[in-house]
Amino acid sequence: MKILIVDDNPADYNLFKRTLVKGFSESDEVNCFHVEDPQDVKNALSEQQFDCIILDYLLGIITGLEVLAEIRSVDKTIPIIMLTGKGDETVAVEALQSGASDYLVKNDVTPSSAARAVNKAIEKKDLELKFLDKKRELEDFAYTAAHDLKAPLAIINQTGQLINMLLAKNPNPEIKEQADVLVEVSMQMSKFVTELLNYAKTGRSQKELVSLSVDKQLAKAVSNLETITKNLGGSINIESTFGEIKGDSTAIMQLFQNLISNGLKFSRPGEKPIVSIRNEALKSSQSKKWRIKIVIEDNGAGIPADKVKAVFSPLVRLHTHEDVEGSGLGLAITKKIVSQHSGKIWIESMVGEGTKVYILL
Repeated sequence: MKILIVDDNPADYNLFKRTLVKGFSESDEVNCFHVEDPQDVKNALSEQQFDCIILDYLLGIITGLEVLAEIRSVDKTIPIIMLTGKGDETVAVEALQSGASDYLVKNDVTPSSAARAVNKAIEKKDLELKFLDKKRELEDFAYTAAHDLKAPLAIINQTGQLINMLLAKNPNPEIKEQADVLVEVSMQMSKFVTELLNYAKTGRSQKELVSLSVDKQLAKAVSNLETITKNLGGSINIESTFGEIKGDSTAIMQLFQNLISNGLKFSRPGEKPIVSIRNEALKSSQSKKWRIKIVIEDNGAGIPADKVKAVFSPLVRLHTHEDVEGSGLGLAITKKIVSQHSGKIWIESMVGEGTKVYILL
């Protein structure tokens, strides 16, 4: 087991190292490595692999939280345990929210508590990696299945159209009715399979996140929805500017398009849909982690309280195909895009009073 201990005080490092090693049995091979200067952490990580990092919060001119953010920028999975002082509960909570696996109060550390924290953090990482592998397997299966379904669906659709062409010479109302059903159902299925492919592909891309204009991607999404907005007699109001973030431009545009489209489609009977988009001020706790908070609000039918969280799951539909066309994958895709950008998305809604979608990026 290789453990990297980041502490700017050599005496504290030696004391913690002795405490930690005592917590393991003699058969466990525990190797501790010391980095005194926080600036050298990235170099240490590039030179060899570690099973766990112990990170002191007090590191001279910078804090352990800043070093934690630096580590997470190059390694999302390595377990990190923050060493805090007594009474630093706020720091501990912030460390956990920023990606630490656990924390230990420096003055209260015992051999058993230190060893237990390390083992627990490594086990948690292993479980997360297994979960991600299973998730990738399922996504690969969905992608392959959806891709393989497109060819036979196209053949079914073409067969229905061919029957209709032949019926032009020898009309038969009963057969024509069945052929029309064949064409319509195969087109519906083809649309669904396309959505399934989009869902499976979202997040598979390893594109590097680059600086992009949120306002430009929003404008593209609004432009793409021009026809549906006009047909529904709706309006889209952009109430503020948003500036730049790091992201995948196509994915961000798709995120806006899916959410605005929902706001237009799920309207109240007899009311013209209105979708408003604004940049809301970040709370102080949010500003440390995110750049912008986007609110997309509509005057639609709203979502029952017990369904608000469920709508982000794949294939969840609150309306029938007859009421609103769709596959039930739109919000699941938006969730994956936001996750891909290390963001956060949630909904506030009341039946009959519209819906607000909040995005932190």
